[in-house]
Amino acid sequence: MAALAAILVSACGPVTAEEIASSVVRVESSPCGKSGVGSGTVIRDELVLTNAHIVAGSTDDVMIRTWDDRMLGGLVVGFDYERDLALVHVDRLDVPHVNFGEPEVGLTAFILARPGGLALEVLDTRIVRLFNATGDDIYGEGDVSRRAIELEADVVPGVSGGGVFSERGDLLGVVFAESRRRESTSYAVDVSEVASFLNETDRATAADTLRCR
Repeated sequence: MAALAAILVSACGPVTAEEIASSVVRVESSPCGKSGVGSGTVIRDELVLTNAHIVAGSTDDVMIRTWDDRMLGGLVVGFDYERDLALVHVDRLDVPHVNFGEPEVGLTAFILARPGGLALEVLDTRIVRLFNATGDDIYGEGDVSRRAIELEADVVPGVSGGGVFSERGDLLGVVFAESRRRESTSYAVDVSEVASFLNETDRATAADTLRCR
């Protein structure tokens, strides 16, 4: 963490690693008697961005665990099973939100997540390419195309939903999968897709989280 703090401070004075860390949360749900666990990032006041596959089938059982070990109930207000994005509203969240950046090929970046609870996972990574990813939705169906980021990184369960950040602390994407064919390769939803998702989301009402995976 000390090394990351130094990089962030030197690149953008007022932004520190500690501020970014407090914007990273753990997301827990229990749809259909199963356990859904992942990470999320606070992107607006009281709004957490995560993966749709983590909260699919959930109703009122989404819990957000903050950096200071508060467990807060959340309401899913945005759900996109094709992009694999979800938005959770959390009352009294009271943590800073992050800003959006623009991913570039070759850029050094960091994945920040909380796969094991309170402990913050910091993974060094590099953006290998920006591309249109085609494939199934979160249910293994359909023919989906979305802007994605290929990362040079190994991720573990629970890192899904974690943010990809530039050295300035700006959010570049949201991790959603690890390659099954290539080592040290993971994928994130490009922040441009996040922006479109937010524009299409009615944040004042509960979203239909469809069926469990």
